[in-house]
Amino acid sequence: MITILSDRRELDESLPQLLKSRKIPFAYYNVEDYQIEECAGCNGCVYITPGACVQRDDTGRLYPAILNSDTVLILTGISYGSYSFSVKRVLDKFGLAGSRFYRVEHGKLKKGGGWSKAPDLKHYYVIGYQTIPDTGQRAIFLRLVNEMYQLTQLTGCGYTAGSDSEILKKVEELL
Repeated sequence: MITILSDRRELDESLPQLLKSRKIPFAYYNVEDYQIEECAGCNGCVYITPGACVQRDDTGRLYPAILNSDTVLILTGISYGSYSFSVKRVLDKFGLAGSRFYRVEHGKLKKGGGWSKAPDLKHYYVIGYQTIPDTGQRAIFLRLVNEMYQLTQLTGCGYTAGSDSEILKKVEELL
């Protein structure tokens, strides 16, 4: 199962069509359709409700799909060398899934992990796009994505694209 988190409204039809045509099981979420609050840095997800955000928002609707996927694909606009605001809010709250101190149990994060108990993600890809290419911003973005892989148990690769056709081509190559 592939879970796709996107902020690119222009791909809401073409990307699912591509996956259906290749008979690839997927769940597609445009993060703009969900109310995800910013991480408050309160550590409630660590101490009060281990593995779950204490803020009541739509994070709980996305977590099970992400945690039970073989592959997660993030499509995000590049903003100042980082993820778009809407995608970053989701990723900030997903950060515990890559922590060695948590494990996935019945589709939920549970405290008490170990390096061997990470989510069963086989692939975790991030594609950043810019309609007006800026090589400096793209380089910063790729460094950020690479650093995320170094700080977590997740494995994958980051890519950049300049158009919807480039994004679709990259998705085809990855799958």
